[in-house]
Amino acid sequence: MSVPPAALSVERPIDPILESYEAVAYESKAVPLAEPDVMAAAAILHGLTPPAPERARVLELGCGTGGNLIAMAMRLRKATFLGVDLSPAQIERASYAVSELGLQNVTVLANSIADIDASFGQFDYIICHGVYSWVPAPIRDAILRVCAENLAPNGIAYVSYNTYPGWHRRGMVREILKFNDDPALPPSARVSRARDLANMLGAADPADDSPHGLVLHSELVWGEATSGRCRGRDPGGRRNLCDSVAGRVRNGSGQPKT
Repeated sequence: MSVPPAALSVERPIDPILESYEAVAYESKAVPLAEPDVMAAAAILHGLTPPAPERARVLELGCGTGGNLIAMAMRLRKATFLGVDLSPAQIERASYAVSELGLQNVTVLANSIADIDASFGQFDYIICHGVYSWVPAPIRDAILRVCAENLAPNGIAYVSYNTYPGWHRRGMVREILKFNDDPALPPSARVSRARDLANMLGAADPADDSPHGLVLHSELVWGEATSGRCRGRDPGGRRNLCDSVAGRVRNGSGQPKT
């Protein structure tokens, strides 16, 4: 895997999105549908001939603390993995995990997706989960450019995004939390404020028994039930809907595709 030396230490001004993600870390976990062997199986079913996952070169855009990247690298020891994320703090945590696990097939870089070019080489699988819908248009364009320019012949790119109608009810929760948001507060205080509101709404009975009211209420209750409370994490380390949606309140993106 070829990685430009300059990519290892890139100094850039702190922008609001980076600052918020540095202050409030985003959850990173394994994504079963984004694993190379799953992607390869889907590709074969559609008549394609994808590269063998066992020795693949894999790039993850927006790898966070490496939850998905590391899980794949531990299972596919002969494959090589590169993870890129804008947040140096999250990359530092990912690098620590890689070191502690003794993984020799993983590299993580604190870098903007927009800075990835031909010098990074080509990859058999490019993964971008939970990023596209939440970043500005120039970064969305960069994601698609990387998929076009850095994907090896017969390679597979996986890009997830929020779309209607499935994302609509969670989008309603996000809009409610945004309405109560105060951008003047520090990121951690904004998330706490959103969690408090989500907790209050989730604990209340539905205002009516219409399908709309019941669905909205079930989304809030589901979020609370996944961790047992809207503050912090449950013993299993999972964050609930209140955390995941509240964390997205920090920026003005995240609009689903219709």
